[in-house]
Amino acid sequence: LRRRSPLIAGPSNDGDSSTAAALPSVPLPSPHVYVANMRVDDKMRRKGVGMALLSSAREYANSWSDQMGEEVPVLLSVEGDNFGAIALYERAGFEYLEQNSVFCM
Repeated sequence: LRRRSPLIAGPSNDGDSSTAAALPSVPLPSPHVYVANMRVDDKMRRKGVGMALLSSAREYANSWSDQMGEEVPVLLSVEGDNFGAIALYERAGFEYLEQNSVFCM
């Protein structure tokens, strides 16, 4: 893995609801921590809540890494048109690994 944590972004809303080929071509590391469906209430946005949630996930992954004796990366997904969330994740050091019709990784 790269020095920064990978970002897995979800499908764009292009009208294709097929998920038969949903598997990414880049193998996901095992083990890993996967942040799913993270949402911050509209009233609490831009107050550091999202960054605090990501920091907690990273602390958990670091603790697990110490126990396992190997790196445990944090992965997450986000819709491709959720630009606010993508900007947050990029500020937090996440990056794309691959993009296909279902996932951006």
